[in-house]
Amino acid sequence: MKDDTIEYIAYKNDIGEIIETKVPLKKGEIYYLSGEESYWLFSSGKSEELFDSFEREGVIGIGWDKISLEEIKENNEDKLKGLFKERYSDLEEKYKTDKGFIQYVSLTINKLKRFVDEIKLGDIIVLKDRGRNQIKFGKVISEAEESKNIKLMIDDSLGYCNKFRKVKWLKTINKEKTQPELKLALSARHAISVINNEKVKEEINREIFSFFYRGQDLHMVFRVEKKENIKFDEFNDFQNIINSLKNKCLSETHTENRLNIKSNVQSPGPLEYFGNPKIVKYIYDVLIIGGVAVGSYIALKRKLQIKEPHEKIDDGVSQGNN
Repeated sequence: MKDDTIEYIAYKNDIGEIIETKVPLKKGEIYYLSGEESYWLFSSGKSEELFDSFEREGVIGIGWDKISLEEIKENNEDKLKGLFKERYSDLEEKYKTDKGFIQYVSLTINKLKRFVDEIKLGDIIVLKDRGRNQIKFGKVISEAEESKNIKLMIDDSLGYCNKFRKVKWLKTINKEKTQPELKLALSARHAISVINNEKVKEEINREIFSFFYRGQDLHMVFRVEKKENIKFDEFNDFQNIINSLKNKCLSETHTENRLNIKSNVQSPGPLEYFGNPKIVKYIYDVLIIGGVAVGSYIALKRKLQIKEPHEKIDDGVSQGNN
């Protein structure tokens, strides 16, 4: 195994200072998730310019600039609702009933509180844009802050984005390439929503990475890209190769026998192996790094049209789901 030192993300603040965070990026040379992250679906709204600006500035942001960050931190929801009604009274005309406006106020304050109080360092952001077919994945690397240097106009009602969080963007992909669970989650109309479905989280992880830690487990994703039916014997032979390498690792290292698999029953789809890092890393080093022709692996890789896992992130390429 390589060095297990954690590499943390750093960024430049508005005045050019380097800020060292406690948000992990890699363990050794391998991308790292703690397993404690929350996952957030974040919409940049109807404006394509906002999506591009979030990417360029390395941020996510929220509007309603007549409500300050300090006011959100210091006041409860009832107090904030009162401030909002007072400062955005002109919006009331857009709603046919008082009840409609009250509901709008309540939903807006909920968004502001979520953005400031609930999103945490290290959380995963899935950024979507109604105006295009792309989604971005990133890690939150700062607390909520107000920036005088970033001026992003939303519209006349919401004003400027004046509340931001720094984000380390990791990857951009085409939305149509995502798996069904994530694709369904992307249809949510909320500006900010937490993702609780574990299957969606797993699909997000595979979209970003193909070789990564999540907590104590090391994950390795092979992508079977063959669209036709897969022969049982070929699939069984591939599993036997993985199993033989696992057993060889156990005989050489006497480590804990812990290796699991998750797979998509459809083809194309992912084969995700995870568990004891020593076993997963051993298999990865032999097959991928060493390029050792174990059994019929080379032939099977060609027949099943397998895309192998690797340590890098290919921007614009689905890593583990297609």
